[in-house]
Amino acid sequence: PFLNSENLCSIQLEKGEAYLSNVCAGYPRMINRVEGVLEYSLTLSCPEGARLVLDREEPLKWISGSGELGRRQILNVDYRASDYSGQFLAENLVMLREKTIAILQDRQFSLDQRIRILGDFFEGLDAGKKPLSKPGKMKIYEEEYSQSQKIQFWDKINSRFNTPEYLDSQRYLDKMKSSGQTMEKGSFPKKLEIILENYLVNYVFQSLFPSGESRNPQDAFLKL
Repeated sequence: PFLNSENLCSIQLEKGEAYLSNVCAGYPRMINRVEGVLEYSLTLSCPEGARLVLDREEPLKWISGSGELGRRQILNVDYRASDYSGQFLAENLVMLREKTIAILQDRQFSLDQRIRILGDFFEGLDAGKKPLSKPGKMKIYEEEYSQSQKIQFWDKINSRFNTPEYLDSQRYLDKMKSSGQTMEKGSFPKKLEIILENYLVNYVFQSLFPSGESRNPQDAFLKL
């Protein structure tokens, strides 16, 4: 009701930013604090935020800086690894998140290859056994993934989620099946690859992936 004919906020235009509610003053920014460092990202439900993030041709990157949380800014998560002792994914969040983003942005591979590489990486992690220090665990595969490997990968995801534990939506299961068929025909179109890459990277950064409800590395990946 407060938008004018040009879809601009009439309150801000007429009264100024100081009159905005706390939610409007912060939206679409999402703010997390990770090991004492404030991280800002954009919520993609905002059309302009989505345009800025998804339409970017260059890989997304974040600029580090110092500062304090503003008086009207709302902190989403305050993360400290020391609060998650014994929880492998959450305890190693910073390292795992950096590795995930590096794989997703490695454009020497197609996006479907990167997703497969990421799946292999998380499947190979053994929680609590310092897998990041073992040779080969960080390997980026250079070989071309065969069509049969792509189908096997999607079949694994399909079978993992085809249980009442996750959901019983036939529409979702049909979509997963069609995704497998799409993968069989080839890679994503280039423009779509960039949009999906940017979406995934923004989600990983903003949601503090892979911390969360999942305690198992492979479950964390499948829920991504």
